[in-house]
Amino acid sequence: MTGFGGQMDLLIDQTGQPWPNGSTALRRYLGQPSSTADLAGFVVCNLGFARLRIRQGTILLSVRAGQLEFRALEAVVRFLVTETWQRLVIEHMDRRPDYEIFGRVEDAVARLKDLSAPSVALAPRDPFFSQELSLDRLAQSGQQSLQSLLALWRARRGQLAPNQIIAMMPGPLKSRMVLTRMHRPDSLAPSRALVEHIGSGFRVFDACWALGAVGRDLEQLPDPGYGERSARAYHEVAALGQPRFEHVDAVIDVPGRPVTRSRYERLMLPWRSRGELFVCGASVLRSSYPLEPAAAQAVRS
Repeated sequence: MTGFGGQMDLLIDQTGQPWPNGSTALRRYLGQPSSTADLAGFVVCNLGFARLRIRQGTILLSVRAGQLEFRALEAVVRFLVTETWQRLVIEHMDRRPDYEIFGRVEDAVARLKDLSAPSVALAPRDPFFSQELSLDRLAQSGQQSLQSLLALWRARRGQLAPNQIIAMMPGPLKSRMVLTRMHRPDSLAPSRALVEHIGSGFRVFDACWALGAVGRDLEQLPDPGYGERSARAYHEVAALGQPRFEHVDAVIDVPGRPVTRSRYERLMLPWRSRGELFVCGASVLRSSYPLEPAAAQAVRS
């Protein structure tokens, strides 16, 4: 089977059945006894097939948004899980040339579900999913910047002034850090997470928003639902006084901007300075992309 770099070239139909690209059996199945110049492109664009090509650790997956049915998606996922690869390139056949690159199977599968047929992509889901991970996973994640930040917290025993936290933040994390001042007016009032500093790398929000966010409650994000769920973790870390490492998969709906799905790992640390409590959240973005129109409309309906 030749194609992408002279190695594997498969077509997966809507039932999940794999076919060698260009095979006589596939042409007979489709009622195309003679060779067609771009049979693969035709079946991907019009019949809901997926095309998989693999070479030297890279998989090129060609799909058309909104066409991939569940059994085809299942077959593609099974292929991704069982094959050994370092990089997945998704080619969008409906808006060529357009490519997305993924390095982890979890991120790739999440993206493929969003690109699938409405019966799959529009299945009900929690717009904010978070899963707490063991701190031991930091060493396995390959995120040296997050490891360095945790090492700093431990070395300082959680004691550092806000300006020093910002100054000593590892470079790769500076743009995606949020520092909150945990404020409780009195013992009976609920705690508030007031934004002390926010990085410039949260592109899902308008750039001007960050400038006016300082001093406001973290819950007052442009997407209130996302703000409330995201801020909840800051309050929990403040209450427990312990680091927290978590995976977040969130759908973010900011008025006037595309509905976006973002997946990231976030390390949250409680800091104390002169009797005040601060919580810092620093994240590494795994993937972020606008949802397809039908899925975006479902979020807003």
